[in-house]
Order: sequence, then structure tokens, then C-alpha cells
Amino acid sequence: MIRLAVVTPPGRLLRNWRKEIFEPVRLHGRGRWSRDSEGTWGLIDLKIESFEPLEDGTLSGALEELKAIPAEWGDNTYDELGLIRHGSKGKRNGGH
Repeated sequence: MIRLAVVTPPGRLLRNWRKEIFEPVRLHGRGRWSRDSEGTWGLIDLKIESFEPLEDGTLSGALEELKAIPAEWGDNTYDELGLIRHGSKGKRNGGH
């Protein structure tokens, strides 16, 4: 299924966005979302307040940067991340 969303940038951003319009950017703003009966979220509209160009890098480079961060990982960290992401007892989207 194809979903379309209305994305509205203010004019002041369009002038700055011209250089990056076909480049990957992260958009910030106020959005309106809906959730279907299966728990999947979909964007309805987004009023862009700002944007930032994404860094040009590789996944392996990003993982190396993350590995360099000092952290204490427990034996069940992967399971805990799964619970955060998928929720418990078969619930999706963090169990909401």
C-alpha cells in the first residue's frame, strides 16, 4: 500500500533547502500521525520547522563510532532492546 503525506515547508526554509533538495536530510517539525488496527503508524502531514543535511558516511563507520563510546552492556541487552522496540506479549510499537 502506498501512503502519501502532506509535507509543508515554510518559504524561508525553501530558500536554504534548494542546495540539498535532492540530498538526504533530516526534517524537524510538527506532524500528525495515524495508527492502523495492526499497530502500524503512518504520517498524515508534517509542517517542517527546520532541516539538517545528513552526514555522508557508511554504516560500518557509524558502527565503529558507536563501539568507541564507553558503555557497560549486560548479557541481556539485545533482549531488552527487543522489548523496547516490539513490546511484550506480542504487542507492537513498544507495547502501546
